[in-house]
Amino acid sequence: MTENKLRETAGILIIVLHFGMLSALSLLWAKGGFSFNEFTTTFAILTPLLAAYVATIIAYFSKKRFQNTDRSKKVTVIFVFISLGLPTLFSLVMCLIMLLFAKGVLFADFEQFKATFAITEAIFAGYVATTTNTLFKPSSPP
Repeated sequence: MTENKLRETAGILIIVLHFGMLSALSLLWAKGGFSFNEFTTTFAILTPLLAAYVATIIAYFSKKRFQNTDRSKKVTVIFVFISLGLPTLFSLVMCLIMLLFAKGVLFADFEQFKATFAITEAIFAGYVATTTNTLFKPSSPP
């Protein structure tokens, strides 16, 4: 896979996964797994990081809006896994944590869930920040 193709795939994947997590949270709330306060708190943990990722990725896609020939180098399989596999794994873990709380399994109360969820999201954010910086380097101002 070329670096440009990986950028496109990873960018779309990260956006879709985060909107998927927000959708899963909303569905769990609608099904009664979260109170309104729990829902809004959990939503508030997810959205600031999503906004940062989306802004960086959309800025890149906007800058590269014209079709060009892909002359980028091929990337290693390990880098493809880091760029695509790890965000998928983290998102699945985040959804599992939400599901376990909503079903009343594993967590004694919302504070335990919130701490676990926030720590997991912080780890995910560190990973995504490194990856997005590598793949979607902000350009210097004109």
